Amino acid sequence: MSWLENLKVDDKVGIEVTHRGSQAIEYCIGVVVKVTKTKIDASFLGNTSTFRLPNGKTKVGQWEIPDQLVELTPEVLEKVAHRRLSSALEKRLSAMRVKEFSLEKLQRLTN
Repeated sequence: MSWLENLKVDDKVGIEVTHRGSQAIEYCIGVVVKVTKTKIDASFLGNTSTFRLPNGKTKVGQWEIPDQLVELTPEVLEKVAHRRLSSALEKRLSAMRVKEFSLEKLQRLTN
């Protein structure tokens, strides 16, 4: 019996997401909202997706890569935390008005 078959409503799961036009894989945390014999519905990033059993993948077209349910391991949690922190830092850095920094400050940041 696989871990997928033991999932229940309100369980947290990892979700492996591959974005269109990119091979970059991102991990999210989702919550199981419905379980049947043939599928699991999970909510993540403000949406609900249906994952088929027994493989835990979404149904997609011929040229798309399906999202995949994955066990919420320490490694997946670390990847989620890394993505969240790097996105937050990127957002903060992009909001900085670097052109207003003094030459001395720019040189210190560059080093």
